[in-house]
Amino acid sequence: MTTLDARTEYSNCRHAAENGDAASQSKLAVMYSKGSGVTRNYKTAFKWCRLAALQGHAPGQCTLGMMYYQGEGSPKDYTRAYMWLHIAVSNGNSSAVRLQEIVARMMSSNQIERAQDLAKECLEKNYRGF
Repeated sequence: MTTLDARTEYSNCRHAAENGDAASQSKLAVMYSKGSGVTRNYKTAFKWCRLAALQGHAPGQCTLGMMYYQGEGSPKDYTRAYMWLHIAVSNGNSSAVRLQEIVARMMSSNQIERAQDLAKECLEKNYRGF
């Protein structure tokens, strides 16, 4: 993809994301994470990814979990990483399964239990407050 193509894609994606399209928000997050068509900015990527995740967008939830795991755009937080990956799995994102297993290896059983409780609460509240 040429730089011009990447900028055009960014512009189109940004417009749809600003209008609330979760898939575009998630894609925009990836673009900011990779610096594709825009200057790399993990905090902005995190913001867009979170917006997509809060709308129930499973790929965005998976990416948000990965961002928490890696500490991109926010401090590392294995509990939040596991929580979002758990939600992504429950919403049918098979890519999140392996990532969730990796995160789980970094956690105690109490932390995993806490993350599962947070995931349940998040879903029960329809993502409000998360």
